[in-house]
Amino acid sequence: MKQSPKGDSGFVKLRRGLRSHLAEMSGNGLKLFSELLFRADWGPGPKRGWVETTYEDLTNSLGWSLKTLQRAVEGLTEKPYTEVERAANQYELTRIKIFKYDVEEFASGLDKSVHSAVHSTTPISQSHDDLRAPCLPSCCCFYGGRPGLQC
Repeated sequence: MKQSPKGDSGFVKLRRGLRSHLAEMSGNGLKLFSELLFRADWGPGPKRGWVETTYEDLTNSLGWSLKTLQRAVEGLTEKPYTEVERAANQYELTRIKIFKYDVEEFASGLDKSVHSAVHSTTPISQSHDDLRAPCLPSCCCFYGGRPGLQC
């Protein structure tokens, strides 16, 4: 197995909440989102959940044209699943932030089902809705709605 640039050939944590967004993501959007998850900085610090790369590197990795990549990036930022800080020129890196990379990033993103009472500051008595796996920003849960309602 080919090692990643960080030397980690391990695994990427994939949130189950992503399943509810598959219908609204294009095939290329899902492929790009997966590639971003593989590349994301997973170490502690301010770069956690960010990908720093060039569009050329992404097109080469995915086997796409620049136009295909631009459309997929636009689709992920419109929802919004990502935020993009575009490079000033072809020699600089583009920075892509994956929203909800960490459960701590948004209060509604805390997946209480995987934390014990010892590691959590939330009360032990929780409703079934509190134990749902978190979903991505465009989901109704992100906007404070109840699952199944439109945002």
